[in-house]
Amino acid sequence: MKKFRIKQYEIYMDKIHAPQGVRMILLADLHGISYGKDNIRLTETIRKLAPDVILSAGDMAVRTETDTLVTACKLLTELAGDFPVYYALGNHEYKMFLSEEYRPYYAKYERALKKAGVHILRNGHEAMVLKGERFCFWGLELPIEYYHKPRSPKLKKEVMEELIGKPEDKGMQILLAHNPKYGKTYFEWGA
Repeated sequence: MKKFRIKQYEIYMDKIHAPQGVRMILLADLHGISYGKDNIRLTETIRKLAPDVILSAGDMAVRTETDTLVTACKLLTELAGDFPVYYALGNHEYKMFLSEEYRPYYAKYERALKKAGVHILRNGHEAMVLKGERFCFWGLELPIEYYHKPRSPKLKKEVMEELIGKPEDKGMQILLAHNPKYGKTYFEWGA
C-alpha cells in the first residue's frame, strides 16, 4: 500500500458540548509501512489535521517482522511528542507478545512507547478531558481464539466485562478494539 487514505466522519452527540467539537485521528493496520522517510507524509498530514487526540486500534506492526516494530515505534513516539496517543493492540502485536521468539522484541517496543508517553491500553482504560469534555478510552485485548477465522467464538457482553470491566457512567466511552467482527457486542457493552 503506497497511499494512505483519509476518511473523515462527523458524529454529533448530545454528550459533547464543545463548540468546535473534538477531533480524533484513528490509526490502524499500518503493518509497519512508512509513508516517506520516517513517515513524513503521514506525520505532516496528521499535524495539518490538528487532532486533539490520536487513537490506534492495533496492527501497527507485522507479527513476524521485527523491523516493523521500529517503524511503528518511531511514528508513535513522534506523534506522542505533540498529541496524546492511546493504543490498543491488534492481533499482530498480541501474537508477538504471546510468542517466546518475538516477546523480547515486543517488550522492548512497549517499553519505548510508554517512555515516550504513549498510553497502551491492554484490557484497561484511562480518562482524560478534551476541550472540557470527559472521555474514557478503553483498550480491548481479546484472547487469540477470537481471531481464528472463520470459527472464532461469539463474543458475549459478559466476557467483555470480565476482560475490561463495565463502562463508566461519566463522559464518552471510546473503545479501541481491533476485531470489527464483534461490533454489536461492543455497542451492547456501552461503547
